[in-house]
Amino acid sequence: MGFRLGITAGGSSPSRKKGLHLNNLVALLIRMLLLVTALVAGMVFFALFVFLALGFWLFWSGRLLWARLTGRPVGAWTFRMDPRNGFQQAYRSVWSRAPGAGGNAGPSRRSDDSDVTDVVPRQPSRPD
Repeated sequence: MGFRLGITAGGSSPSRKKGLHLNNLVALLIRMLLLVTALVAGMVFFALFVFLALGFWLFWSGRLLWARLTGRPVGAWTFRMDPRNGFQQAYRSVWSRAPGAGGNAGPSRRSDDSDVTDVVPRQPSRPD
């Protein structure tokens, strides 16, 4: 056995084994790069949320301090909404465009009322 043919016990050449180690190294580096990227992104989001919470706390504390310095009570933040306002606005907009409502009402959509049928009211029948 004086010479070797380059065949190892596993059946692959030494250069092939070297390539496998290089593939493992590249895969490890990519995994580590992804891990570090995810950790950095997580730290950025955490810092953002901490910054937002700190800003909210500073604003709220400043509001309370200003109320204490001026002697005014701290009022609750409310959103005053009356559902009737929306209905009245829609009601006014419809009647302002109605014919004969005055102002600059546009022409009526319906110019010919000959196809309109009146309905005759009847007493409801009782189901038996």
